[in-house]
Amino acid sequence: MRSVTVEEMRRHVTQLLEKHHILYSWCARRSTAWGSREIWEIQIAPIRSELSYATALHEFGHLLGAHQASRDSMVRERWAWRWAQRHAIAWTPRMQKDSGRCLEFALANRRRVPPTLIGAEVATGRRPRD
Repeated sequence: MRSVTVEEMRRHVTQLLEKHHILYSWCARRSTAWGSREIWEIQIAPIRSELSYATALHEFGHLLGAHQASRDSMVRERWAWRWAQRHAIAWTPRMQKDSGRCLEFALANRRRVPPTLIGAEVATGRRPRD
């Protein structure tokens, strides 16, 4: 199997944004990326590697994936990563290892959130403006 270029990964992310009419903004680091179903928006780091691509797909998974209304943050996280893996144009061992690390971090910081608060406030730590 041939390797996928970063440009192909960027193009794929752009196609997903356009296809699903998702609002987006850029953040400096993957660790500050988020996705909100309530406002149909993601914030992702520029696609510069397979890891930033995987993280971007994970954030798409928070909008497009199964079980994103669960009260359990780990259910939401696991299913967002499943969506990312299933929809990636390529999924590498490095991406798999990173997703595992992210899930370990999420487990260490696990919280149960009422469904009405899942979204922008949870993702950003800020209350949406009225």
